[in-house]
Amino acid sequence: MPDPLEVQLEGESVRSSTGPEHSKPIQTRTMAELFVEQGSVGNAIEIFRQLARLDPDDALLRARLAELEDEVENPTKSSEDSVEDNSTIGLYFQNLLELNPKTGTADS
Repeated sequence: MPDPLEVQLEGESVRSSTGPEHSKPIQTRTMAELFVEQGSVGNAIEIFRQLARLDPDDALLRARLAELEDEVENPTKSSEDSVEDNSTIGLYFQNLLELNPKTGTADS
C-alpha cells in the first residue's frame, strides 16, 4: 500500500504541472483543527473525510472524525447555556465559602 503522504504529494505535483500553482488549498489535520476552533466544524469534517480516504488505517484520524460528526449530530449545551441564572453561580460560591479546608465538607 502506498504511503498516503506520497499519494498526496504526487497528486499535488500533477496538479501543479497542469494548472495554477495554488489551485487547491493543502488539506491537513492542522487546517481542520483551525476550522474547529473558528466554529466551522462542517469544513473540518470535510477535511477529515478527505484525509481518511487517503489513509483509511489511521485510527486517530477516524476517531477525531467520528467525534466531530457526533458533536454535530448531538449538540450539547455550552457551559453558559447550562447556567440558569446568577443565583446558581451565587449558590456555588456560597457553598465554596462554607467548606472546611481540613475536611473538605461544609461546616454545619
